[in-house]
Parts: sequence; C-alpha cells; structure tokens
Amino acid sequence: MRSLVVYYSRTGNTRFVAENIADFLDADVEEVIDKSDRSGPIGWIKSGFHATLEVDTEIEKLEYSPSNYDLVILGSPVWNKRITPAMRTYLKKSNFSNSEIAFFNTNNSDKTQNTFDTMKNLLGGKEPISTLVLSKVLENKKESEERIEEWCGELKSWVPE
Repeated sequence: MRSLVVYYSRTGNTRFVAENIADFLDADVEEVIDKSDRSGPIGWIKSGFHATLEVDTEIEKLEYSPSNYDLVILGSPVWNKRITPAMRTYLKKSNFSNSEIAFFNTNNSDKTQNTFDTMKNLLGGKEPISTLVLSKVLENKKESEERIEEWCGELKSWVPE
C-alpha cells in the first residue's frame, strides 16, 4: 500500500501527528506550506479570521501527487471550527480520484466535525475511510502516540497491501 500523509501545521501539533502516522505506515510526507506569514499574535488573529471567512491562500509548490497513492491521509489543525486556508487550497487543487482518503485534525476543543464535512465537500463528497481527532497533542504526547498507532492499524486493515 503506497501511502502519503499531507498536512499543514502552524505550531507543530499537526506536524507531530503527521510524522508519527508516516512512521507507522512507512508513508511519504508532504507539508503544505502557506506563503502567508501566520507567525506570532498577529498571524494567529489573521489565521482565525481567514479560516472563518473560508478563504484560499497561496501555497508553495508540492512534491507529491496524491493520485499516485493508494491512501492519502490529510491533516489540518482546527481554527475557529474550520480547516486552515492552506489545507482548503490544497484540497481544491489536488486530485484524489485514484486514492482512498482519511482525515485527521488537531485542536484545542471538541467542535471538529465541521472540519471533516468541509474536507469531504471540497473533495466532491468523497468519503474518508476513517477519521481521527486529537486534542492538545503536544501536551499529551504519549496518549496521542498510542491513539495514532491504533488508528494506523485501522487504516492498514481498510486498504489492501
């Protein structure tokens, strides 16, 4: 099973999850890089505002094509109950027709289902085979790693070798 993990991370939580998933699945990893400066307090405010407005953003050129993979795992932090502009842009620009997909998000609250619905809608209604929600990842590393490993076991059972 060829797998690709694609994620956006501003603070490192989503990166931590993506890298762990990639390790467990022996997957390639693609970080979506937002060309907009989202650092510091001003960047945090701007990020939440842009997520709320559901705007697209410019992203750096990508290395991998998701259509070359059996499974693509897509991860985004949750900003104001929404996916990030960078992930929104990536989903709109990419082709997942040949791939199974799975979603994960990282957050500091429990109001996250809207993000998975948005991701699905941006992919023309394509259903994920599984989803994972992790809260306060870097504060709960051991628990997060255990849940990631368990979820990766589920993903392996969904997609044939």
